[in-house]
Amino acid sequence: MQVLDKAKAKADRAGLKKGMSRLTEDDAPSDAGGLPFPAASASRDNRKLTLPQVMGAIVVTALLAALVSALFTGGGEAQRPRLPQSGSTAAGGGRPAPGASADGDAAAGHGNNDTSVSAPPGAEAAAALVDMVDSQKIRAHLESLYSIAMGHDGNRAMGTDGYTASVQYVRSTLSTLAGLRVTVHDFTVSKNQLDASSPATLSIPSTSAIKDSDFSTMSNTGFGNVTGVLIPAGFGSDGASAGSQNGCNANGTTDFGAVAAAAQAGRTVVALVERGSCFFSDKMKNAQAAGATAMLIYNANNGPVFSGTLGSSGDVAAYLPSLGLSSSLGRSLLDRYAECPWPASAHAPTCEPLEVRVFIAGRFETIESQNVIAETETGDDTSIVVVGAHLDGVEAGTCRACHAPR
Repeated sequence: MQVLDKAKAKADRAGLKKGMSRLTEDDAPSDAGGLPFPAASASRDNRKLTLPQVMGAIVVTALLAALVSALFTGGGEAQRPRLPQSGSTAAGGGRPAPGASADGDAAAGHGNNDTSVSAPPGAEAAAALVDMVDSQKIRAHLESLYSIAMGHDGNRAMGTDGYTASVQYVRSTLSTLAGLRVTVHDFTVSKNQLDASSPATLSIPSTSAIKDSDFSTMSNTGFGNVTGVLIPAGFGSDGASAGSQNGCNANGTTDFGAVAAAAQAGRTVVALVERGSCFFSDKMKNAQAAGATAMLIYNANNGPVFSGTLGSSGDVAAYLPSLGLSSSLGRSLLDRYAECPWPASAHAPTCEPLEVRVFIAGRFETIESQNVIAETETGDDTSIVVVGAHLDGVEAGTCRACHAPR
């Protein structure tokens, strides 16, 4: 525990706390700028560790020890820091000390004759890693990336000039460090670009649906102008309740029996599914396999409007036009459907199922982008640790108004 206390003390001096850098007013640069987020509290009460935090520190220390060993020794046994252990081998012989077995246990009773306290393996290396973390340097890099965004229309999103400048900054910074081989990996990704001049619309008879209040476009949504009968997931081809409302069944049709029946009957279908349990892209692909032409995903548990992502795996140009809805709007559509479900003849022969219109305009484009990769020049190729992070910023850009003098 002495080594753990030592590591904790070094962590406090380095300004680390609960996995985050502790940036106080004293740590902040002397200029009036600063990042667009507040400094963390540095009250003495907040520095007290609870029992769960102590146990967490032990686990984190062990993980950091493994990371340091892999990064700085490449798995080489001769380079690993050796700590005193009970029952260790005699100096120079490579054999167990007298009275000890090959694994360090004493010959009698699996005890040992060394009464010294053993430090957890790698704890000193973990403490050394803590000493290498500097909150001022972390803040300096954050300020640099923020300045890059502000110098490029407030944005560092993938495909922008701000992202290209970010790649150059990270590459040049890593290249100054000894022992690293830095390369840039080029790749392309397909994504959608919404038409700002033609905002998305959701038209529902006798209901007002307002963009960004009741519905929002999904990231990488498909495009189109679709008017079709609204059919929720969770109903069979006979109109009876069947399957799950979240549309996550892997075969693509079990949850969309009514959707498939309507599509086979020649109707254009807009599928309605509940949020949860699987990826949005899975819901979309399952609805598409059943014959739907557009998709609405409503939030669960009285949640507000949201905008998720359909991802970029597969043919994004074939994705369904997709909107995220508030829970209240989604459930009101479920109630409307219950008044006249599909097929109508099985329940109310004279009713006509609810039709809605989904309009999303835009274009698909292929973006060239880069990954910055830094590899150690030495190490074990059969034992590799990969550490990664997002380099791009959000498409909405940097909050300019947040960057006010403190």
